Amino acid sequence: MLDSFDPADPACWLGRGRTADHAAILADIWRTYPDLPASVPQNERLARIRERVQAMRPLTEEIARKTEAERHARNFVFTERKVARG
Repeated sequence: MLDSFDPADPACWLGRGRTADHAAILADIWRTYPDLPASVPQNERLARIRERVQAMRPLTEEIARKTEAERHARNFVFTERKVARG
């Protein structure tokens, strides 16, 4: 069975590993800036995508900062353990 993708539904994002807060924000952005139908001129569809990307930018930057901080913490623990073992 294929998994349907409804980006306007927070459950869709929860199922893809996002936190509840992030899932709610993403779903709200997709409800505010949904894809336009193929019958709409391409320049309007592309403008909509750009608007959605712009709306998502603060969230994606927050996620990137968190991911980088977690990576640094893991690296520190790894190095600390390696030094402790000699």
